[in-house]
Amino acid sequence: MMVAKKRAGMRLAWLPLLTGVALSTPAPAATNTPAEIVNENLVLDFYRALDAANAAGTMAQQARHIAERYLSPDYIQHREGESGQGTAREAFIRNAEAVPAGPLPPA
Repeated sequence: MMVAKKRAGMRLAWLPLLTGVALSTPAPAATNTPAEIVNENLVLDFYRALDAANAAGTMAQQARHIAERYLSPDYIQHREGESGQGTAREAFIRNAEAVPAGPLPPA
């Protein structure tokens, strides 16, 4: 009987270690739906267009085209004080057109 208790205690001693290993194992990556993939690519294309215009120093000239291509007319800016006059998309265009020419300085 003593041997059985000792073995049971040894099995329980591994429990915290096994639990820790199980919890530290990364979860399998979630797969995106086709609609999520389309949305992700749209957002990435938007930021690539902004980065390219910024790097080329042509943000002021391209801001309206980029905004009209990627932002819907009913685009909502959730940051307070950003929209000002007109729609949020127009405010985005005004802000982007005000970016000085040339690449941004390093952070």
